[in-house]
Amino acid sequence: AVPAPAPKPLRTSEEDLAAQRVKRVSPIQDFSFLDDDDTVKVYIPLKGELVGTTMDNAEVRHSHEPAPAGHRTRRRLRAAPSRPSPTPPATLPLRCQVAFGERTLQVDIEQETKIHRFVIDRLCHKVDPSRCSARVLKTKGKMILTLHKQNHIERWSKLRGQ
Repeated sequence: AVPAPAPKPLRTSEEDLAAQRVKRVSPIQDFSFLDDDDTVKVYIPLKGELVGTTMDNAEVRHSHEPAPAGHRTRRRLRAAPSRPSPTPPATLPLRCQVAFGERTLQVDIEQETKIHRFVIDRLCHKVDPSRCSARVLKTKGKMILTLHKQNHIERWSKLRGQ
């Protein structure tokens, strides 16, 4: 009988090790909103670690129901050409994901070691996800999420529903 060969250790690159690390989720709690007739606008200031966030290569999902596991719809949003920041943050945002549902909203700004997350699991009223949009105003340092109401008569005194 021939002896079995000795197992060889697998090589792991820095990228493989980084992918295996679990990213910490940090909630985004600083926001404001405005009920503006047919839309509701949500403003998220991009301060601190969020400076430099863009919508370049952003992933935006519009759905009436939660997407099946692993399902992603990509849409490239146009962004103004970026100018170098005088003091760039130590960890630049890697990618931004925005998901709009009839009663839900989630924004993930992913960095190397953490994910900054803004989530509303139950909006005050229903919105039309296919008409909702996200953009970043770099000059003003904020992200604007525009939610299109299904019923323009409903007034939003708060963003979260019960």
